[in-house]
Amino acid sequence: MDIKFCIDKRTEVMEILLVISDYFKKTPRLNVDFDFEYKREVEEFFAPVKTHNAVKLLNEIVDKLNFNYDAPIDLALQLDEDFSYAKLLDYPFKSRLRSEKIILEFLDSIPDFVEKSKFNEFYFAHEIIYSKWIEDTKKNIDPEYIIKFLTEFFKEDFNREYVINLMPLQIRANYGVNNENVSICNLGLKSKLVEGKREIEFASKDDRGGLVQHEFSHPIINPLTDKYFDEMRVLELPNEIREKMRKKAYGSDKTYINEQIIRCMTILYYNKLVGEECEESRIQQEEGLGFIHTRIVLDALKEYEKQDLPLSAYFPRILETFYKPLEVENNSGI
Repeated sequence: MDIKFCIDKRTEVMEILLVISDYFKKTPRLNVDFDFEYKREVEEFFAPVKTHNAVKLLNEIVDKLNFNYDAPIDLALQLDEDFSYAKLLDYPFKSRLRSEKIILEFLDSIPDFVEKSKFNEFYFAHEIIYSKWIEDTKKNIDPEYIIKFLTEFFKEDFNREYVINLMPLQIRANYGVNNENVSICNLGLKSKLVEGKREIEFASKDDRGGLVQHEFSHPIINPLTDKYFDEMRVLELPNEIREKMRKKAYGSDKTYINEQIIRCMTILYYNKLVGEECEESRIQQEEGLGFIHTRIVLDALKEYEKQDLPLSAYFPRILETFYKPLEVENNSGI
């Protein structure tokens, strides 16, 4: 099975709206904070439509709702190819954005924004640079190994399509999105200085596909957590850890659980790819970031791998590990 690469027009429209609205004032961590020609071209080309109703509605949404990180991209990918929509999934519209009417008004305004802003003209004028970014990204990813790992780990054939979508207007942002039978790994921009020259990329060769595996796992793990999570049980997390997670957009118990499980999966991914020599350093790194269940969840996943069961059947046992007493080593900064 192969992986499709693209810069999706729907997410690019959404990113452009985020750039010309107040979004990055509210979420500065994701803002491209260096001189980037493509962003300058976006700001210049779309300046005449900064007063469009879509931008005004987006500013209200950003001010009123928890519309940040993965939510805008997830919502954009639920649009049809002509930027209209027939239906919306529960996430993020219902579960995160409270089914607010202004979201529908905003989405309804996007086709007119696309027309008035001449978005298609801009998009097609940049096809050459888009193609270059895609080809550069392909060189750093081994699709066959990533899909093999996911299939063997979950022990199920999900009959899914896998897509890597590049987001050139956000940094420190990577999101896994489930769109029916399509798993979409959305990769944000990364930047580094090489001999005084700034170079950009979306997937590092040193990462060896770990980030892509991580994001492709979210569309499978997140629904399992939703299915088995008990809203009446509260994780016993120290206040310092909760604050750390809140700043990383993992403030709820469910988002913390999802991220913790997938980070442990990524440790297993690297164990299989390069050996277990670096496992302890990876564990300590995750604990240092505040993921204090890393050891106990990793042990549970290793036990799962020995079983003749798919993860979907074994998942309640994985979930139960989060409620066991922890002996936390002092790697988490608390």
